[in-house]
Formats: sequence, C-alpha cells, structure tokens
Amino acid sequence: MPSKPGNGDESRNRDIKATIFAPTFDNKFSLVPISIEAMTLYVTTTLNAFLGFEDDIVIGLIINNLTKCRNDHVRGLEGIDPKSIALDLEGFLGKEEALSFVGVMWEEFRKMSASISASNAVKEVVAKYKKDKTASTIAGE
Repeated sequence: MPSKPGNGDESRNRDIKATIFAPTFDNKFSLVPISIEAMTLYVTTTLNAFLGFEDDIVIGLIINNLTKCRNDHVRGLEGIDPKSIALDLEGFLGKEEALSFVGVMWEEFRKMSASISASNAVKEVVAKYKKDKTASTIAGE
C-alpha cells in the first residue's frame, strides 16, 4: 500500500523529538565559508579513524547531506540540520556512535566557520586600510 505524502517527515520529526541530542546540535551557523574539499577531507579522515576502516558509502552519505545543507544555505533555505544527519547514520554506526560522531563533526565545522569568517573579516579590514592608506598617500603628493 503506498504511503501518504508527508509520512516520512512525520516519522523523522517523531524520531528527532524522541532522541536526546547534545547542546552542540542546536548550534546554528553557516557552512558556506567551509569548502566542500575541506568538509570532505575532515569527514573522510575523522570517520576512517572513528571506524578503523574506510567506508565510502557512509562518507558519501555525510558529504551529500553537508553539500545539500551548504547549497540550501547559499539559496537562503534552512537546509539539513545535524540531527537529521545523525539519524541517517544510525543504521550504519549505531545510535550512540552516530550522535557522538555528528556532534563532534558539527562542533568542528562551527569552529571552522567562525575561524574562516573572522579571518575573512580581518583580511577585509586590512585591505580597506591599505586602500585608504594608498589613497591618502596619493592625495598627499
């Protein structure tokens, strides 16, 4: 019997409400400053160390979710939150391991995003200062 539209969303929402997530999962930030390559490298390296072996399927699942989240954010949409990613990984890693892995990953990405954003802000200030300094030097001649 075909399922009714929306049943997957209701089930997902029920699963999210039934799961206790660490406070890290509520952190909101943009993945946009972090390149797909940096996310892929982090996920691959960390997951391989976490599992003790390479699992291309799980890595692909995580990267696809992160890429969708990043692209949705660029378009002004909310995207996927880490709770959904953790639930997607339960079948591969187990509940506790999925929560642990995604919690650590999400916190690291939050730190990366903040660091890159701060670095870019400093670069913009320095560039503006250099531009203003050059303009004032030229005007003074």
